[in-house]
Parts: sequence; structure tokens; C-alpha cells
Amino acid sequence: MQLITVTFERVFDIRRERRGGRITRPVTEFSFETTDKDCPLAVMVPGWPELVSGMTVTTLLRNQGDWRSLAGWVNLRTGEIAARSYGRELVFGLAFCCLSVASWFLVYGAGAAGSISANRIGAQCLVWVFALLGIVELVLAFRFYRDRRLLKKVVLSSGVQK
Repeated sequence: MQLITVTFERVFDIRRERRGGRITRPVTEFSFETTDKDCPLAVMVPGWPELVSGMTVTTLLRNQGDWRSLAGWVNLRTGEIAARSYGRELVFGLAFCCLSVASWFLVYGAGAAGSISANRIGAQCLVWVFALLGIVELVLAFRFYRDRRLLKKVVLSSGVQK
């Protein structure tokens, strides 16, 4: 991960939309120019943050120098944090883990028969699918939580008043 402080000299091609399947997330796609660095085109940031020319932000890039890996930023003037929220992933991760445990009790519980049938094999697969989905969602929730926590430390260290 890399923290970079950059000033947007010019911001253009701003497009705000909702992306995702059934549960959509707000994202902002934009381009910018700076005086000291190459300017990436079509940078995407979570949410609909304030975007004005002349604003200074500290960005969090997952991969060094790769603006496509932008995880979020802190507006150094206002203290606004633009980053993914982890609540949805946390709720879904816990729900899938609970479904996995409940399915496990149905398949392997005290009343489960010892015979192997197609239904039982299907139910065993369902237990593992729920467990895998739960783990993936919880890992994503932790990742987004870690990103937001790091950006909040930037806010505290910069002395920005929200």
C-alpha cells in the first residue's frame, strides 16, 4: 500500500453513478491533472466525494503507483474520507457463516443418517459453499476496515477538523 499526497490542479470528466448488482454502491469516476506527476485517466473512487480543482488529498493506493488500485482518500481541507464501507461485507460474511453452521448441523447433526446419498452430498457441498462465501466476505470486510482505519489515522495526524 502507498500513501500519496496530491493536489488536483484540474478535475474533469466527472461521472457519478451506482455500480453493482442488486445492491449498488455509489462510485465517482473522474480524470485530473497535476503539475508534478503523470495524470491517470478515469480514476474511480468509492462514494460521491467533493471534487474541485485545487483540492489536496492523501490517497491510498493498494499497488504502488497504480491509480487503478485507488482504495480511497482523505480530503486534507475538510477531513472527508472517501473509501469503501465495510458494513455490507461484514453482515453478509456473518450471515453466510451462520448459514454454514446451520447447514452443518442439518447434515452432520444427531439426527443425520449414516448413509451417503445424492441429497447428502449436495447438502455437504452447500455447507462448504456457505463457509467459503462467509470467509471471502469477512476478508473483504477486514480489508475495507483496514483501509478506512489507515485513512482516519491520516486525518488525525494532519490535524484536519471535520
